[in-house]
Amino acid sequence: MSNLDGCAVKEPPDCLPDSVPTPTYVVLETNPIIAADLCGTIESCGHCRVVHVTDIRALGSALQDISQVRVAYLELKRPELEQSGIGALLRDRGAHIVLTIGEADGDATRHPKVSVLPRPFTEQMILQSLAEVSAD
Repeated sequence: MSNLDGCAVKEPPDCLPDSVPTPTYVVLETNPIIAADLCGTIESCGHCRVVHVTDIRALGSALQDISQVRVAYLELKRPELEQSGIGALLRDRGAHIVLTIGEADGDATRHPKVSVLPRPFTEQMILQSLAEVSAD
């Protein structure tokens, strides 16, 4: 795992052939315990790359060389997502966005590729959100 400018990236194993696409997940989370739970649960599902940032300002540079993002778990509310431009940046990469702050029935779900994982959440809830995104 490397850590650059508030961004931790766990790279996929070198033993996989180049033809196997590596799904990329993004986690924007300031709480190290919650971040470890999110990243660990995602990684437990199999071969993937998880990019963890603790500051929204680091997200743009962390995504610079990434063309596709499967799911982004963001410690943001819907207004912050849109005002920051991060929503557009992630949607351009095909990401389904899961906001980890907010109400599940609120403003966040207006866009079909945005959902909410209300706090406090469990590992099972994270796995369920991943399954729902995979079903889309």
